[in-house]
Amino acid sequence: MNRKLAPVLILLLSTLLLQACGFQLRGTGTTAAKLPAYISPLHIEGLALNDDMRRVLILLIQNDSVQVTEEKGEAASVLRIRNQRRDSRVLAIDAGGKAVESELFEGLQFDLVDSKGVTLVSQQNQATTRSFINADVLILGKQEEEKSLRRTMRRDMARQMVVRLSSQLK
Repeated sequence: MNRKLAPVLILLLSTLLLQACGFQLRGTGTTAAKLPAYISPLHIEGLALNDDMRRVLILLIQNDSVQVTEEKGEAASVLRIRNQRRDSRVLAIDAGGKAVESELFEGLQFDLVDSKGVTLVSQQNQATTRSFINADVLILGKQEEEKSLRRTMRRDMARQMVVRLSSQLK
């Protein structure tokens, strides 16, 4: 085989294999969910205005051409988020008794009702867990890494919520 052609063929084959397995860079995919127009405008209840999950939810919902309103009285439907929980537990300790691996947990409950209080999507539990290596070095860096991981977990939960809402509103 021609030596100049081999790297091109390897690159082409690698690209085809990655595409065939469904690989996507984080944040580049769509939810493949489509929310119906009759829930618009939608009010989100139970999340702080500056919450990462709220921002991601609004972006995902607006991508489906559903308007989001801050005024509950203007809303055709209300996404109610309750019982937000976050926790961590130790998975492994070192010889000195210090935690070296933890499991992070984020969870909540949500439902969707129309403006008259009629349930459109019954109460659902949404949760996610991730393991986190907590080495003794670079303590401040590890704290930031945990915060970043928790933000990512909440964003993933927001995407999963939109997919679940979409599938149940069909």
